[in-house]
Amino acid sequence: MANKILHLLFLLLSMTACIEETNLDTPDKEKGAIVIQGKLSIAEKGYAEAYISRTFAFSGATTGPIDVLKASVSISDDEGNSIQLEGGLLDGYYRANFDLGTSPLKTAPGTKYRIQIKTIDNKSYQSSFEEMPELPVPDSLRVEKENKEIIKPSGLPYSIDVLKVFINTPLRAGGKKRRIVWTIGSTFKLTDTPSLCNWYPNETPAPKTCYVDAYVFTYKNLFFDGSAVSIDELKDYPLFERSPSIQFAEGLYFNVIQQSLNKDAFEYLKNSQELLERTGSMFDQLPGLLHSNMVNVDDEKEAVYGFFYPTMEDTIRVYVSPELAGNPDAICPQSYSDKRCCDCLTAPNSSTRKPPFWEF
Repeated sequence: MANKILHLLFLLLSMTACIEETNLDTPDKEKGAIVIQGKLSIAEKGYAEAYISRTFAFSGATTGPIDVLKASVSISDDEGNSIQLEGGLLDGYYRANFDLGTSPLKTAPGTKYRIQIKTIDNKSYQSSFEEMPELPVPDSLRVEKENKEIIKPSGLPYSIDVLKVFINTPLRAGGKKRRIVWTIGSTFKLTDTPSLCNWYPNETPAPKTCYVDAYVFTYKNLFFDGSAVSIDELKDYPLFERSPSIQFAEGLYFNVIQQSLNKDAFEYLKNSQELLERTGSMFDQLPGLLHSNMVNVDDEKEAVYGFFYPTMEDTIRVYVSPELAGNPDAICPQSYSDKRCCDCLTAPNSSTRKPPFWEF
């Protein structure tokens, strides 16, 4: 979904408008323009993914980007080694997972990569070569509870508890200060209560415990440009805050994925997010322009949108106990109508397998 929202952005950018009149017709040359979002990630294991679609004209028959199916998608390094991405049979999403020790791709920082696509109508697209920067490995996370005063729209104050998360990380790696992007997720524990449900006419199963992955910020990353500051590390840097909720009742981990991006990829993602967050207010921050690094190999005049980038990433976690979160009520059995209480595996991204990092 996040990729599809981003693809809508390109259509909006391609429209023309004036002060006196707004025209929502898409220019003919932009109708059906291809949009390619690609990423190569190196962590404990490697993965590559791409989402490919075409822009659309606003009409009753078309409500979103049009997926590009059955394309041939590969990623190659600067020595000609490559891997193939699979998928694209039912939607425009393609992916490859690989082990670092057996992959034909070089996986060292400083390597340059590009993505190459061939569609079923025999058109070939590729990105420019993009260098993968070295990653500053984060040291630690810390969480504390703070009472915060909020002003209501009526002007009256009230106070709430918030959980504030701080990070310690170097900014320098490979002799250079790096541009860092964080993606914030969580994993929480959930025990169901099937005996309180009428799902099971015969034998009611025993309660079970699930571990559920969820985003803390949907479609949002956090950015820090280490090359723009004089310091070499972040100490107790306030990363984000969140109010306690029922998700903390049985314990929760915050999962912070730290990525290192080159300059072009950092600016592309940051400007994309700023455009998605605009509300139309006169106080909105003006976003930067989005520059694609994609071209049609045989026709450089064709409008091609999107961006491919390589990155190294590392995940760091911190546990939040129910006590620190204020002992909120559990999801079950309080929420009798919640289907997760009948079967916790109905929760999206849930599993009964205890994560290896879960120590409590």
